[in-house]
Amino acid sequence: MKTLFLFLILLVTGSVWAEWVLVAEGNTSSYYLDPSTIRKDGDLRKVWAVISLDERGKEGELSLRTRNEFDCREERYRVLALSYHTETMGTGLMIHNFNQSSKWMDVAPRTLDEKALKFVCSK
Repeated sequence: MKTLFLFLILLVTGSVWAEWVLVAEGNTSSYYLDPSTIRKDGDLRKVWAVISLDERGKEGELSLRTRNEFDCREERYRVLALSYHTETMGTGLMIHNFNQSSKWMDVAPRTLDEKALKFVCSK
């Protein structure tokens, strides 16, 4: 039980310690990446990201914290982990947590995802 509690505390507070860099802003959200978490494997890059929302979502979330994998050569990405949080910048209580990888998705031009891909792949 103590291990679970420690894990939850670290997950909630981990966003506070990150060096978030604003990569893109949309109409209803802002997209941040933590460059210190970028891991390279050939053309692939893994990174932690936070999407901070301007208004609460339908689950009560104000932010989403994700672990993304980008394929720099194929210009696509997938979500490896995702959590919904009650406060901005991936803080507050965790509402939901998903640890199953999504399918690969193409990065559309002129989107927040394209800006994130360019940022991560330039590192």
